[in-house]
Amino acid sequence: MIVLNDPGDKILVDIGRAVLALHYLANDLIAHNSPPEPSTIWHYTTADGLLGIVKNQQLYMSHILCMNDTEELEHGISHILQAIDIRGRAEISDDVRKFHTALKSNLTNSLIVSNVQDIFVSCFSGETDTLTHWLEYGRNGVGYAIGFDTIRLKAATGQHCSFRACVYDDRLKKRVALVTLESAEIELDKLIAAHGHISPEKIAEEFARIFAGIVAAYFGLIFKNSIFEPEREWRLLTILEGGLVSTFDSRANEIREIVKLPIHMSNANLSPIVEIKIGSNRDERLRDIGAAVITKLLSKEPQSNWKVKVSVSRSPYRSS
Repeated sequence: MIVLNDPGDKILVDIGRAVLALHYLANDLIAHNSPPEPSTIWHYTTADGLLGIVKNQQLYMSHILCMNDTEELEHGISHILQAIDIRGRAEISDDVRKFHTALKSNLTNSLIVSNVQDIFVSCFSGETDTLTHWLEYGRNGVGYAIGFDTIRLKAATGQHCSFRACVYDDRLKKRVALVTLESAEIELDKLIAAHGHISPEKIAEEFARIFAGIVAAYFGLIFKNSIFEPEREWRLLTILEGGLVSTFDSRANEIREIVKLPIHMSNANLSPIVEIKIGSNRDERLRDIGAAVITKLLSKEPQSNWKVKVSVSRSPYRSS
């Protein structure tokens, strides 16, 4: 980390601006190649998750390092590492090579944990009532799928959240990572030229550290293995700002850091929840009882005026 002798030096501010510009560049490249937003988006959850959303009007968002699949972050990082290998075979300056070396170092498991930006995520799918989702996210078919009106959900979760489609196309992931890295090299040259009183090596090291924490986190959240493409996953992202604070709870004997994001649903006509679907791994009597209980829950204040359909999954789930 750079230690500044001159408190008025702008190097860290300029590095922050450069990394933010790179984040926007990657985001724009992805957005131009993303599918259209579905009108309804589905969140598969447990009974506790359903109650938390309906009764407490809160959506639990997990820290990127506390997600269900810990390999997702590694998958995103792997594309940056591939881009470094490709650029390393080109004619580049010694300063850029030092940046590449520092970036590789910061992308190791030990350093990424301490450097990764505090991004929190909640997962959704554009697919409704698929067997894969009930198996992986719907607690073996006994959970619930909450259907949200996409436009209303974005309005209800506030301006500090962003809604992004996951990227499954390997060619697109490779291109985004390579263009972002090439642009980072240009930004590095600008930083070195603008701050000639600071060692280029120190600038490269600090730039690599901050770049790794932010861009790697974003790629880790958005890039998914192509074998999962049928999930058509979308992700709601937020950071700790605007009064949001994190807390801790446990899930499957693991402690995780979460944000309880308020969902503003006071206006009945604009409530983002449009349907609640009950998992199919129950006998018919239990499904009917479940539907009746959910209907009664929705009749209570403050959700009594919501227009929510209650349905039962038609997915051909069979317990083992």
